[in-house]
Amino acid sequence: MRRLSFLLGLLGLTLLLSGFLAWSHSRNIASQTIHPAQDGSVWRFDDRVDGGRSISELRISRNLVWSWFLDTGATWPYLGVEFALGKRERHPFDVSRFDSLVIEWKSLHGRPLRVICMLDVPGFTDSGKPLSRRYAGLETTPPRVFGHSSWPLSSFETPMWWFRANGVSMDSVPFRWDRLLAVSIQQGESASPGYGDTIEIRSIQFVRCRPSPLAGSLLVLLGAVLLAGGLALLLWKQPLGVGDPGTVVLQPTPLDTPPARSERVKAWLEANYHRSDLSLDLMAREFCMSSDAVSQEVRKAFGIPFKTALNGLRLEEARRLLCNTEFGIAEIAFKVGYGSVPHFNRIFREQWGRTPTEERESARRGPAIRD
Repeated sequence: MRRLSFLLGLLGLTLLLSGFLAWSHSRNIASQTIHPAQDGSVWRFDDRVDGGRSISELRISRNLVWSWFLDTGATWPYLGVEFALGKRERHPFDVSRFDSLVIEWKSLHGRPLRVICMLDVPGFTDSGKPLSRRYAGLETTPPRVFGHSSWPLSSFETPMWWFRANGVSMDSVPFRWDRLLAVSIQQGESASPGYGDTIEIRSIQFVRCRPSPLAGSLLVLLGAVLLAGGLALLLWKQPLGVGDPGTVVLQPTPLDTPPARSERVKAWLEANYHRSDLSLDLMAREFCMSSDAVSQEVRKAFGIPFKTALNGLRLEEARRLLCNTEFGIAEIAFKVGYGSVPHFNRIFREQWGRTPTEERESARRGPAIRD
């Protein structure tokens, strides 16, 4: 009971602390707003082809409104709006501590767009080349009504054409989220002539995911319940109830004590002495002991060494069979565990001072040995 209360209390305290930390860290979501920002730079860019009349318009009031239209005759119009972090010089900004990019926006027609993060690459950047910054983007469709679109930074990828255009391999240009230059929104690669849309943007933010305050509150509540339960178990005492009406008093029942190991060894040897393969090693395997340990237990049980005790049991039974049965001497030798008749005769004579034949003749002249 005490151990259970301790475990419940420890688990409750752990959940309580975890829930409090989760709740306290979820009160304010860390974010970095790009637009609207008083010190931010916003500009539109076009990449028109002669003969095309694609249009890109930009106006800023409370929100930023960008309109674009792909007219016929432009083989590859390049229209977009870019949000810089700070001045036009594009000083890198560290967003590596954030997890996601979130845009609050809406679209008039719901045309596909590209959201692009431009990253500075030290040692590779060439300010004279338009593609000298690493391009990391994805294609998406904004909602028809104001809403938040969120993407993990890990979902932004650099297309293969960018590596081919710059003549570099994928491994030679690292992702540097600590050197973000700008966030661009462009028409989608799947857009075709005759397409257009109007996009209204309220904010662009880099955010760091935090635990839900509801999850933190639930952890605090669950931890408090477990902590209170463990404390209640620790303080709770069962009444003795001696003499109370209706109380059953249980008396302990003594447990049966298993016999000593030497007694078990003695009983096993008395039941198996007739086995011709009997040895200390066999008994050691039977009792999961070492041979030396079995030898010590036999000496405790019989007061004599193992070999002497074994021969004593066998020869006592051989003497009884000689005096009370008509079995032959060889048959008796095998029955009591000896595999050699001459060996049996020699051991028998050493034990009783006469041969098995003399023992049988003497028994016939006198009273038989009882079982």
